[in-house]
Amino acid sequence: MKTIRLVAWNTLHGFAAKKVFYLFLFLIVIIAALQWQKVYNIFYAYANLQLFIEQVWLLSGTLGWWYFLTAITAIIFASGVLPKEQQDKSIAGVLAKPISRWTFVLGKWSGVLLFFCTIFVIGAGFILTAMIYWQFPILGFFYIGLLHYLLLLVTFTTLSYMLSIVLPRILAGGLAFSLFYFHTYFLRFADGEGALRQLIVSALYYVTPVHLNIYPLWEGSLQDSLHLSVPFLWATIGINGCYGALLLLFAVILYQKKDIAVGQP
Repeated sequence: MKTIRLVAWNTLHGFAAKKVFYLFLFLIVIIAALQWQKVYNIFYAYANLQLFIEQVWLLSGTLGWWYFLTAITAIIFASGVLPKEQQDKSIAGVLAKPISRWTFVLGKWSGVLLFFCTIFVIGAGFILTAMIYWQFPILGFFYIGLLHYLLLLVTFTTLSYMLSIVLPRILAGGLAFSLFYFHTYFLRFADGEGALRQLIVSALYYVTPVHLNIYPLWEGSLQDSLHLSVPFLWATIGINGCYGALLLLFAVILYQKKDIAVGQP
């Protein structure tokens, strides 16, 4: 565990050295540009009900964009962590020390997830602070929805990380992003004609994490933890957790077999 912790810490330090935080400042600017109309509507709301609706949609949209942009960034960076080590020839020196491959893989994975999950939690914390300030009813569904988002972030980041072991960096990140972005459209595409098309699209749908179209903040202000959809949401969280653990196991096994001396990133 100590070795995994040290590798994870070095990964976090690497992100800090590359000033990745500046990227998230840029993402904040993008979100502000996308949400400015809702901010304008809040200042000119003429009734309490309209004000409440505008506030909810502002915070709900901000949370959705924060999750989406954080997940995309995590997918991109996760696909380059291991290939970068191999490209710089630093991996051979690391593994020459008394450190096993599986601890190295787990350490790098832990560092990536710790960084991006922290970024997501910080954004969610600001949203929660605004909800408390505006005296929103914060019900159990909100926290369960946040957990769903967080686990999806972990799972798709792990998918990109695992694919980077067997595929080139750009292809691994692109495939993981495609599965993340187009997952909710797979079933629509499967409704078209052609048995082969239906088979391929259905297979893609069922081998990717379950990505529900929910609005944790909007629904979390109206529904409590006893709502009928909550058991299904908990089941989805459990499925995605098992899926992420399986992906990590595949990553460890694949990296044990990988020829890092002659393999290309």
